[in-house]
Amino acid sequence: MTESRRRNLSLFIIAISFLWLLPLLNGSWNASGLVNILCFTLFISYGVVRLITSGRRRRAIECSTPEDISAGIKQLTHLLTTGRPDRAELLHQRAMLRISGQQWQEAIDDFTESLSAGSKKPYEAFRYQGTALVRLERFEEALQALMVPVSAYATSRRPDELKGLGESLAERAECYMAMGDIDLAEHDLRKAIPLLDGDYLISSRLLLGSILEKRSQWPEALAEYDTALNQTATIAENLTEIAGIQAARGRTLHSMEHFAEAVAALDAAISGMSVTEGFAEELRCVRLTRADALLHCGELAKATAEIETLLQADPGDSHARVIRALIAAERQQFRCAVEELQDVLKHEPHNLAALQNYAVLLAGAHDDSLRNGVEALKVAETLASQLGSEHWFLLSAKAAAYAELGDFQEAVRFAELSLEAAPEQQKPVRVHRLEQFRQHRPFRCERLSEQK
Repeated sequence: MTESRRRNLSLFIIAISFLWLLPLLNGSWNASGLVNILCFTLFISYGVVRLITSGRRRRAIECSTPEDISAGIKQLTHLLTTGRPDRAELLHQRAMLRISGQQWQEAIDDFTESLSAGSKKPYEAFRYQGTALVRLERFEEALQALMVPVSAYATSRRPDELKGLGESLAERAECYMAMGDIDLAEHDLRKAIPLLDGDYLISSRLLLGSILEKRSQWPEALAEYDTALNQTATIAENLTEIAGIQAARGRTLHSMEHFAEAVAALDAAISGMSVTEGFAEELRCVRLTRADALLHCGELAKATAEIETLLQADPGDSHARVIRALIAAERQQFRCAVEELQDVLKHEPHNLAALQNYAVLLAGAHDDSLRNGVEALKVAETLASQLGSEHWFLLSAKAAAYAELGDFQEAVRFAELSLEAAPEQQKPVRVHRLEQFRQHRPFRCERLSEQK
């Protein structure tokens, strides 16, 4: 069985788990006050993995078609009825074919019987049992199975066994990711990567990049994606993989606020995705991120065109509507922005991006008739159930609301708390806001273009 097929086995479950591992707040509150929040980037990691998996599945099928797998299983099943002395090896071979055919439980059963019959490849059997168990979401059992090859190869110096160790660690890292333990996953990946090559190496770098994104270590994540991209480019027929990696690069560059570079990476991703069937949802998410990046580049016409295209396809797309509200606010069309967000919240009362930006505009819109400090505080309290009462954004939103009400003592208090809780990339904005409130100056939204 090829490396490409082997990696295909467990990536899908990791994709599903990552929907919950990535932070809901995947953006920042800029000096403009408006939230650069992209909750929909949750789905881009899923799209990246689907794109990568698709390409590997394609190459794997070229090596072993479903017909070949079925014929091989049938032949081995017949041989197993003849009483041959190499029963353990035949069972092992059939199990490997079942892995190729994604017959997970049958593969586990064959490996178990092969081991009982005295398999000469016990470590390989346990490794692929672990792969099948991960796919069946039996994570505790998978960890037990993968521990066998990891322990067996730990002190080896043989190249083939070191490679087996790297692959087993990579499989175990994916299992930890599926269980939500990114610390152990990162530990295994960093040990595995120096031992890997080919598709295993690329996939492990992408998974490590996703973990680094989770930790807001954007430059380090980008370095992993860039390395994976360079390695992927050396493998033929990797258009879908390259598109997926470019999507991840674009998301990371966006988070780093390198918006022009993000647009370039996302354009490359869109180019690759547009010729690949079955990735409409991932393409939508990439276009949403691109629209937001264009907004921050001051390319309002292009951002608007992107959003309107998305809304033509799905008029109820709340993510696109939030970005349309941000575009309106950038144009100082605050009433349009507020009305857009109010309508989104009418249909989705707990939409995080809409709530955050609505709180910002209620406290800081330049239109006096739209500002409402009391309502801004109410929205902030609604946010507390999603963000937690000590979240830096919530504290900052309360500070802005109190400043709008003229209570600068409370505004300063909450601004100080927000500064203390904010991540490093947010601290300069929080310091600026705190100084404003100490000078009894209320918060007002600025244009993103004025920050350049």
